[in-house]
Amino acid sequence: MLDDAALSAIYRETFDKGILFSQLNQHLKFAVTDGKPGGIIIDGDNEVYSVAENMAYIDQFGPELINGQHFNFIIEIEQRTHPRPEATPRFNLVCGIAYFQRGNLYKAIELLKLAQQKSEVFEQDIQAMLTYTLLNAKFLLGIMSKDDFENEMSKITENQDSGTFFEIEKAYNEISSNRVKPADGIKALYTTINDIIKKDEKNFHMRITAYAKILDAEAVILFHELEMNFTYLINRVKDPLKSQTYLEWLELEAAYLKRMDALLEFAMDNKYFLAVSNLASSKIMWNYKRIFHSHLFQHWKKNSFQLDKALNKEDFEILLNGLVKLDKIAGTYEMLEHRENMISCLNNKYEILHFIGQDEEIEVTKTKILEIIEANDFVGLKAKYNEMINGKTPHEKFIKDYTERINGIQKLMKKCGVPVYKESEDFFLKRKPEWSIKNFFEFDFIKL
Repeated sequence: MLDDAALSAIYRETFDKGILFSQLNQHLKFAVTDGKPGGIIIDGDNEVYSVAENMAYIDQFGPELINGQHFNFIIEIEQRTHPRPEATPRFNLVCGIAYFQRGNLYKAIELLKLAQQKSEVFEQDIQAMLTYTLLNAKFLLGIMSKDDFENEMSKITENQDSGTFFEIEKAYNEISSNRVKPADGIKALYTTINDIIKKDEKNFHMRITAYAKILDAEAVILFHELEMNFTYLINRVKDPLKSQTYLEWLELEAAYLKRMDALLEFAMDNKYFLAVSNLASSKIMWNYKRIFHSHLFQHWKKNSFQLDKALNKEDFEILLNGLVKLDKIAGTYEMLEHRENMISCLNNKYEILHFIGQDEEIEVTKTKILEIIEANDFVGLKAKYNEMINGKTPHEKFIKDYTERINGIQKLMKKCGVPVYKESEDFFLKRKPEWSIKNFFEFDFIKL
């Protein structure tokens, strides 16, 4: 169980070791020789000698340094390697990734562009990683629009040799594209994940990330179908939370959260602390979405939600506890300079605060988010921030969209002469809903 004591222990170890990775890091790995690195010695003085030696050192051991998350050490060497002749593509790539991970995006773009000029020396998966990192830096700085970024990303995912991360993204994106039915899309994702894991069964970090992606996709489908099935209950049932629809959904939720908790435990056992933090955040946001859905569904009257109804005490306490955990996670990201992750975490905090009406804390959180965005020139994230503070939190979007949908359906039924209340309340309470996920993907936590 991920309680406060467990979180505190994780964060203490994270601070000591400095290994809370960025979200994509375990996909941005180079192939290196088997066994432990044999030539990397980082002494107390970080002793480095000539420009030529520095470049040769990064060229030889850069991949191992990236895999080991030694970004600051790489940057120190790059800064001492001046003036220098033309550097190798690998030197520029390694240093560019290090600057990207530490938030110096302009320097990252400069070096990654140099690496891209001779990218043909890299394998296909490394080329894809290089392109992705460069695109991401441009998007964060506002050099590239969100639409252009997504278009370029789709080109990468269409390439069959782009690597595991992009294979997973392609299958995940298929689900949200509306090109396939959710039931077909989730089965395709299950198959893709299973095939990827079989290729590298000992890579536990990749396994954890892949399973987490499955949970993300399942959450989208489960909440969407809860909303769709509840369209049959609104205005027809006094207490929709006693319906067959909601009781079955709670069973699906229980099975879903059991797998999430098991994955959290597996990530902790393997000391994959970024995954622990991400999964903990995901569980907090699951609770937030489940609570605002159930609360609002209970308080629909005629043509709209009754937004003045107070949240029950138990749900309110769950959300307050989630906010405490989000603060701990955000504090960890701040200590380790993972600014994008910190913004995402604070966005989650803002959304919960807005739902429960904590106005004073909302303003503090808004200010903090904006300070990080502006301090790092994250122009690409400014648009999302502006949307969020102007009526685009998940619960606000749900209220607006669902109200329009229900009223639109009832208006159409009235226009066509179809009686809205033809069947009895008992008929709708016992109505058998349709779910796209009937059997969840089984997580295999093998121990080697």
